[in-house]
Amino acid sequence: MDGGVPYLYPERLKALRRKRRMRARDAARRAGISTAHLHRLERGERPNVSAVTLARVAMALGTSVE
Repeated sequence: MDGGVPYLYPERLKALRRKRRMRARDAARRAGISTAHLHRLERGERPNVSAVTLARVAMALGTSVE
């Protein structure tokens, strides 16, 4: 992490969502973000994400932010 901004590992995010057998639309809805935003996170287009968004995505996928 650089400057306190959480770093997101896109390949891990997508793999975890698929492991949970969740569609992107469902994971995004549970996290309170748009499907387009989730896709950008999974493609690595938004590697630095707010701690709040990271926590929401983690909770939606049933995991920790670690």
